Amino acid sequence: MTAVERSRLVATCTKTDGTVDMEKMYPLLLISSVYDPETGEKVFSALDMEALQEKSASAVEFVAQKVMQVSGMTAKAVDEEGKGN
Repeated sequence: MTAVERSRLVATCTKTDGTVDMEKMYPLLLISSVYDPETGEKVFSALDMEALQEKSASAVEFVAQKVMQVSGMTAKAVDEEGKGN
């Protein structure tokens, strides 16, 4: 995910009270970051949002957590980045 994509995703998923709308966040992470390795095309589109929300929570969370890790969106990823400097 690019920095702009990440910023837009966070803005889209942040509620007015400052909390994160996880019902939106996990599916949007998959939509923005899952690509077919053979074609390089995105696997999901915005039209898949509702279908992703209906999938296994543990499966969606597992993939979303991996996306967050490689996109620098977890505390662990931020800590690891800091160790390289």
